[in-house]
Amino acid sequence: MEIQILGSGSITPTSKRSYSSIIVKTISENILMDIGPATLYKLCRSGYKINELNHLLITHFHIDHVADYLPLIHSKAFDPKSGKIQPKKILTVYGPQGLLEFTQDLLENVKPWNKVTETLQCSGYLNLYEVLSGKFKEEKEWIGSTTPVHHADGIAYRIDSEEKSVTYSGDTIPDENLVKLAKETDLLIHECSFPNEELLIGLHTTASKLGKIAAETGCKRLVLTHLYPICETKIDEIVRRISKDYDGDITVAEDYMRLII
Repeated sequence: MEIQILGSGSITPTSKRSYSSIIVKTISENILMDIGPATLYKLCRSGYKINELNHLLITHFHIDHVADYLPLIHSKAFDPKSGKIQPKKILTVYGPQGLLEFTQDLLENVKPWNKVTETLQCSGYLNLYEVLSGKFKEEKEWIGSTTPVHHADGIAYRIDSEEKSVTYSGDTIPDENLVKLAKETDLLIHECSFPNEELLIGLHTTASKLGKIAAETGCKRLVLTHLYPICETKIDEIVRRISKDYDGDITVAEDYMRLII
């Protein structure tokens, strides 16, 4: 599998890190996890074709994780060459409880947008699934699993493909559900919003807790994402703190970073 970190920051972007989004490339499909602001632009810049993106996995509905969701729905309605309304493929979206209502609100209940949505006939190419725990997709190409985590009623995801696996926490405090989901995963992409507990704001994970989390999972490689701006001057400190509890490979994500497992 190939993983590209499209956005590795938080609600407050920096010059290196912007809003959350990750794309996983299996042998046959591209799977997008979270879709923060400017994700579609980053996909295009990275060489992906929007009309060939068929799976979106949403962790929760905070704006830095979903702002490009509606633009993606709209983009899928158009033939990229002619510009005509001509949906070609189904867009399958997985998310936590509330996905159906959230999507309906965007497509039908926001007056400046609902007439455009009727014209595009979005309901004809959208498949929506609310998922909570366990396997939600099991096919030859890839297996998708999820678990609830403690942040805005959100969920984490694991993708297994070609005897490799990647687990993505989304936003969360330290959570035993996540540890179980990520057991022996090849790549754990976990939020590391703040360097330590003294600087912690909100329901997030700090570097002072993340090392133990990674060690408990037994992951082969740890990737830090969702870093707030205060982390930018403390990267070395963050890595050293995590290394006290976790002796595996540690990577600090930046936008557009590519990883192979």
